[in-house]
Amino acid sequence: FFFSSRRRHTRCSRDWSSDVCSSDLIPSTSGTLVKPFGETKEFWIAIGLHPDLNEAMKDAVRESVRFLSEVLGMERAVAYAYLSAATDFNVSQVVDRTKGIHSLIRKSDFKKARAATRH
Repeated sequence: FFFSSRRRHTRCSRDWSSDVCSSDLIPSTSGTLVKPFGETKEFWIAIGLHPDLNEAMKDAVRESVRFLSEVLGMERAVAYAYLSAATDFNVSQVVDRTKGIHSLIRKSDFKKARAATRH
């Protein structure tokens, strides 16, 4: 699993067996992403963790909106609408005390938008 900053990827050697993730392990260009955040070639992945699954979902949505607005410059209302229409939220874990939800924000959606504004 990789955590992402805008310029480089660093492997996190964290022991994931505990229920708490230290925010100082999460690099961020804006300095305000305080929850685990992942990135693949195709997706940005905001993660919400909480003992209550509903609260984990709220955390994932909040971090997704924060990423889209602070890092990609999208207005918060537009970011929320985008997440509602075009982002998949999946249950990551429900086995132990901590429940997890993650959002899959497609990078390709933003490549198309950038290409459209250039013409």
